[in-house]
Amino acid sequence: MLIRPHGDDSGDEFFYALQSCIQFHSQSRGMRSECLGLHWQQGDFDRQEISIASSLVKSAQKGLLFEPPKSAASRRVINLDDGTMEVLLTHKLGQMEHRLVMATSYEDNDLVFPNEYGQPLNPMRLTRALDRARSRRPDVPQRNSYRSRWRYADRC
Repeated sequence: MLIRPHGDDSGDEFFYALQSCIQFHSQSRGMRSECLGLHWQQGDFDRQEISIASSLVKSAQKGLLFEPPKSAASRRVINLDDGTMEVLLTHKLGQMEHRLVMATSYEDNDLVFPNEYGQPLNPMRLTRALDRARSRRPDVPQRNSYRSRWRYADRC
């Protein structure tokens, strides 16, 4: 999971672990909180789909919490195309390798996109990684992911 692309010397290895989350986020049109709330058990990879059953939210009083989606429409199944499946399966293999390297320091919570230690990832960390990815690729438009999701849903 923490493998840097060949020839990159930026030193920020965890940023590359977030790349699969960034790719999934953009390809699935899911919200940030939904992506970070995904557990591997919610995926049916034979049918190429994953269920949105929880969201990771940050509370000033309670910290990071898993909550059910706010509405019945938010509880849904996302069909995964071949490219997204490849991203997730490659990510899962990298995550398993990373878990072996970390040994007892890794807390397995079955999260698809955890932090380096297997714990829930702070949503702001993903936001900063998204901003950084956009700054590295000027061709990536700056857009509000919430609005983008609903534009996509309106077309379906």
